[in-house]
Amino acid sequence: MNLKKLWRGAFAIGAAAVLSACGGGQVDEFEPSRLLAFGDEMSIIVPADTTGAGGVALKKGSKYSVNFVDSDGALNCRTYPLWTQYVASGFGFTFEGCKSGTEEAKALVLATANAKVADFEAQINGASALTSKDLATVMVGTHDVKELYERLRDGGGTVTRAQVIEEAQARGKQWGELINKLAKAGPRVVVSTIPDLGLSPYAKAEKAEALLSELVKEYNLAMRLALIQDGRLIGLVFGELETQEMVKYDGNYGLDNVTEAICADTAVLPNCSNKTLKSGIAEDKVDNYLWADSFRPGTEFHERMGDLAEYRAKNNPF
Repeated sequence: MNLKKLWRGAFAIGAAAVLSACGGGQVDEFEPSRLLAFGDEMSIIVPADTTGAGGVALKKGSKYSVNFVDSDGALNCRTYPLWTQYVASGFGFTFEGCKSGTEEAKALVLATANAKVADFEAQINGASALTSKDLATVMVGTHDVKELYERLRDGGGTVTRAQVIEEAQARGKQWGELINKLAKAGPRVVVSTIPDLGLSPYAKAEKAEALLSELVKEYNLAMRLALIQDGRLIGLVFGELETQEMVKYDGNYGLDNVTEAICADTAVLPNCSNKTLKSGIAEDKVDNYLWADSFRPGTEFHERMGDLAEYRAKNNPF
């Protein structure tokens, strides 16, 4: 079984040293004092046992992707990490929900489940003592796009395609302006565009592949156009492009299935694990499925985006 774990420090440091020696990276590597993860549930590691919406029990260390539960029934949060965990690990940081013993949690979750762009603004406003030694990660907008699509779908003809596309552009611009606000407040920011929902099982079931892809494209593009074009403040990675590449060249990514969710319908995220996959899917296939549920990606996407984001954080001239 190919288990993705967070044992990458020595390799990451060595790779950065080689890049710097070859002139491909910055001379003085950015050394943040903490990591702040903004956005939606794609960046959430549950910090403690709690109760979520609808009375659903949430376990400490669980993630809104596929979790790993060992043979004793214990959840191991360091296996199948989120993209933000890869970035944090590259700087030796750990999230509260995944720390051990007296280890200090220098990676903080400010992201909230089901967050939209408006919620991202609230997250920024609620963050304390922001400085230039902070590294921030941001991915948000999936729920904005879903909301806009469903507004058109359920509008009974009172809402037009042009209207929801225009709104997607407006929200994307707002997202970019909020990223600028965050960067100006001190932190160096690594932003990921949202994945292409037009390739998701949700889009397939809705028969809305083209529209959802267009909404994602316009949303992401508007954000990029609004960004301060300064690599000393902001680094960018492309979740939309990565999903497209993973679907187009699935074999190169070790993917066997890029169209269906791997989690059982009853295993509502974040309570999906290698023990709650759809009937007939073996545990060692977790890494071979692109999608965890109908619209949220699984472990392979998080690994790819985590590697890209970590590289950006270490090689932008922050």
